Amino acid sequence: MARKKDSWYSERRRTSAIPIATTNLIICCGEETEKNYFSGAVEYFKSFEQNALPRFFIETDPVDPLAMAENVSKFVKRIERDKSCLLDNVWVVFDKDEFTNENFNQAISKINHMKHKSTKFHALWSNQCFELWLLLNFVNMQSAIGRADYIDKMTSCLDQKYRKNIKDIFALISRKGGSIVQAMKYAKQLRNASMSPAMNDPATTVYVFFEFYDKYLHLTEI
Repeated sequence: MARKKDSWYSERRRTSAIPIATTNLIICCGEETEKNYFSGAVEYFKSFEQNALPRFFIETDPVDPLAMAENVSKFVKRIERDKSCLLDNVWVVFDKDEFTNENFNQAISKINHMKHKSTKFHALWSNQCFELWLLLNFVNMQSAIGRADYIDKMTSCLDQKYRKNIKDIFALISRKGGSIVQAMKYAKQLRNASMSPAMNDPATTVYVFFEFYDKYLHLTEI
């Protein structure tokens, strides 16, 4: 069945009323899926006409969540030194996968409570995997499933074999009828603040990244 073409992604340029000259660092646990996705998101943001575009640096750190949290300061210091800038936001993207509940929960707490000048730190976690966020662009997932099942469901939604190394995954989701606004809505409904992140399955806080920029780009009004 043909899917309705979504309007949130387009080659045409849109106007944002508020300049957002922020400098951001995105650290991804995945060297392909997450990095490719956020690279696409950055390109999407460039389609908006603004007085000042946000600036993004994307790095990968393929280690366990707690090790990622412990490495964040190293990435921050290196970016600030090499790029001669002060970071406004640091977004750390990682999954629960097979890591222990303690490792996962401690990583989230450590990241969200980090202090460095005026920089704000955000843990963008997914339980069980990042594909949950991608899938929410198409359907409302409410029950826990295995990671292999996420791959199968993404294959069905994309009408092609889903692979973790798809370069244009962000734009592809739009072309196949996915909705980032819908994903934001569904992801917020899944997050149960009374549960620890490790027990909140399925759940993802990737929506926080887009919710932050929605204040300026008005994605939910497009």
